[in-house]
Amino acid sequence: MPDNFTICIYNVHSGTHIHSHPVKGKVVGNIWTHGKCLRFATMNPGSITTWEVGFTSGNTPTEIESLPLPDNLPHDSHPYSFHPTLCRLAITHSNSGGVLVWDARYSKFLLDEKCNCDCYGFSFSPDGRFFMYEERWQIYLWKESPTGYTLHRKLSCEIEIPWLFISPNGESILVCGGSVLQLWHPMDPPTSFSRERHDVPTGQLLGSAYTCGEGDGCPRFTSDGRQVWYITDRGEVNGLAVAEDRKSGVIKLEHLEPTSQPPNTPPWSSSRGYQVVDDRWVLGLSGKRLLWLPPYWRSSGVNRTWGGRFLALLHGELLEVVILELEE
Repeated sequence: MPDNFTICIYNVHSGTHIHSHPVKGKVVGNIWTHGKCLRFATMNPGSITTWEVGFTSGNTPTEIESLPLPDNLPHDSHPYSFHPTLCRLAITHSNSGGVLVWDARYSKFLLDEKCNCDCYGFSFSPDGRFFMYEERWQIYLWKESPTGYTLHRKLSCEIEIPWLFISPNGESILVCGGSVLQLWHPMDPPTSFSRERHDVPTGQLLGSAYTCGEGDGCPRFTSDGRQVWYITDRGEVNGLAVAEDRKSGVIKLEHLEPTSQPPNTPPWSSSRGYQVVDDRWVLGLSGKRLLWLPPYWRSSGVNRTWGGRFLALLHGELLEVVILELEE
């Protein structure tokens, strides 16, 4: 995201603009909700700051917390991922060739890894125990330890510049890009092995599936981490379940029956029945047309998030972050 941007909030029912909130600084990661407010983090020289503003508030965003950054960060550092609960920041510095994970809460590095080329797909697990990224067709999975993150797994990846997700229970890894998704199970390591990159155990590829190839089909784990739901190229909502055979103990992948409403609703689907149809109309629960999305508002599923009656559009083609309040 740019160093300066604006958060805009609209009321869909009335079609009116409610508030705009200019933000200074480099935004880190995504915006997240906190009660009836939204929060975001910005990175400035020497500090990372968390801000909060109400969905319908016209007040200036309030500073919640400001934590220090290391003094010796390389000048070409770019923030790529932020864990808001643990205040952990993933940073890459392309010219120097490395990946850093900074614990802003305790002012220490948890990872300082040299890389040979550009890295992509930075992602923390929901509880922060795992961190991963892709480098040169390999996915590196790091696990939390008393001394920081240590290399835990290395997975072969045939998807260029993938999106990476770790299940909420930390037992599965979802790799997706283009129209392909892969689900991996990072098997427990042997009792002892070298931590060198070339001698790290790999995981088990449980299976692959084909999605619609657009952002609307971005797969998502359910909250228990046992299922993945995605949209196919035919527009169906399909699911995969990670199951363990009771007799053999073998982990396998099972295909679930297609459904219009998966359990533990993913963020690309509204829990209140709102939906965005093919012609880009936002429909209410009764099917009433509430809003036609202009071309530059037609964000992909990975960047379109529902929360109650609010729809957030966060994709890169927008010059402003747009949050819509839906009423019927």
